[in-house]
Amino acid sequence: MVDPELVADPYDAYDEVRAAGPFLIGQMALATARHDVCTAVLRNPHLGVEDRRTQMPGPVRLATRLGGTGPIMPIDPPSLLGLDPPSHTRIRKLVTRAFSARAIEALRERTRNISEELLHDLASEPAVDLVPRYASLLPVTVICELLAVPAHMREQFLSWGDEAALSLDIGLPLRDYRPAESGVAAL
Repeated sequence: MVDPELVADPYDAYDEVRAAGPFLIGQMALATARHDVCTAVLRNPHLGVEDRRTQMPGPVRLATRLGGTGPIMPIDPPSLLGLDPPSHTRIRKLVTRAFSARAIEALRERTRNISEELLHDLASEPAVDLVPRYASLLPVTVICELLAVPAHMREQFLSWGDEAALSLDIGLPLRDYRPAESGVAAL
């Protein structure tokens, strides 16, 4: 998971994992590359993300985490990634409202305008890398507007998000941990 060659081209490794059976026993965890197994695990009510050994509900774990050092990470409650039902279900209902068909339709015209503005900014340039100058900026600009982040901060917000996303990787090398922690704290 930390080998740069494997990260760049993981598909042969996925085939090996699938050939090993439903699960491959790794050094840190069980692994699978099978959709049916992932679905079964994610839907199993006996499995979850909360630490049942401590019998501490998510909000209590969060309070104890706040007394420690470092920022709250993406798997800490109240993140949806760190909660099991019924807390997960309750918070997911709140988030789902922002992404209903009606809410998304209401964003259509503004998203089109942002798209056109970004393309207009590129029109005078002889050559441009579309990923950082358009494909990355379009969604982050919409997200910034939804979260009331000023437009002039969108590149910074994108950078923080890129750093914070590292914290979701299992096997995160120590050299990437500090930028991930910094990105989470900044967000």
